[in-house]
Amino acid sequence: TFDAHGLIDKALDLFVERGRRRVAMLSLHGFAEANERYASSAIAERGLTTRPYWTQAMFHSPPKWVQACAHLLMHGNQTERPDALLITDDNLIEPVTAGLVAAGVRVPEDLEIVAHCNFPWPAPAHLPVTRIGYDVQRILQQCMDSIDRQRAGDTKATIMQSPARLEAEVQV
Repeated sequence: TFDAHGLIDKALDLFVERGRRRVAMLSLHGFAEANERYASSAIAERGLTTRPYWTQAMFHSPPKWVQACAHLLMHGNQTERPDALLITDDNLIEPVTAGLVAAGVRVPEDLEIVAHCNFPWPAPAHLPVTRIGYDVQRILQQCMDSIDRQRAGDTKATIMQSPARLEAEVQV
C-alpha cells in the first residue's frame, strides 16, 4: 500500500517550513475522497488554512480541463488565493502547471508546489515543483521478494506499506 497520509504530512510540513499558510489540493477523485478528512485535520493541526473550494478532485479528464481548473483556482482577480498547492497525482502535474502559467502564477513567489511522483519517473512540469512520492523500483523488488517467498512455501500474508519520500531521499 502507499502511505497517503505520510505524503500529505510531508507536503504540509514542507509548506510550514517554507512559510506557507493557505493550502489547496488538486487530486484525482479516489485520493480526494479517501483522504479529505485526514488532510483537513492535518492542515488544521499545523495552523494552516484551506477553503472547501481549494480542494478539487477530478476524474481522468483531458489535460485541457485540468489546466482550466488550475487556472480558475489561481486566476489573479480573486481576493484570496492559496500560497501552497499539493498535487496528489503525477498525471495532473503537467496540465496543472500549464494552467498556473496561464494564470500568471510565479513559483515560488506566489505559490509553493508539492507534487506526487512515482520515482524514478518524474512527470514533466512547466514550473518548479518539489516531488514527494514512492520508490517504484523498491516496491517492485518487495513484490518479487514476496512472490519468491510464496513459491518457497511461505503462506503468511504480507502487507507492506511504501513510505512517502522526498526526491532527495530516493536513490534513482
